[in-house]
Amino acid sequence: MKTAVSALAVLALLLMIPVSAQADETPLAQQILGKWQCKSMQFGEEVEELPEGALVAEFMADGTMKSIEEGEETNGKYEIEGDKITVYMDIDDEEGEEMNLKIEGNTATFWVEEQGMKVSFVFTRMDG
Repeated sequence: MKTAVSALAVLALLLMIPVSAQADETPLAQQILGKWQCKSMQFGEEVEELPEGALVAEFMADGTMKSIEEGEETNGKYEIEGDKITVYMDIDDEEGEEMNLKIEGNTATFWVEEQGMKVSFVFTRMDG
């Protein structure tokens, strides 16, 4: 009897996992909107934590964006397709940087694989 109760408890927990682990169904194009602050950058195995406000990105609904790095503002644009974002760091830029994008709650991770090395940026939402 004790074994059956334990098995049912484990089964109940396992059945709850898929429900709680479901990703936000809101499209990335809507989730990305707002102001984000970069917390860390990773180049291969090397991780660099950034001070508050060192790099801020703001994404607007019209596909434009603003990046503020150490007080210097740059205006650009972005496009999202599936789980990829292409960032153009100048409004007139024809060739953007395509990155993978994953948003979980108030954390957005942007990453690329370059020459076998993963380069990633972790941002947290500032206005949420």
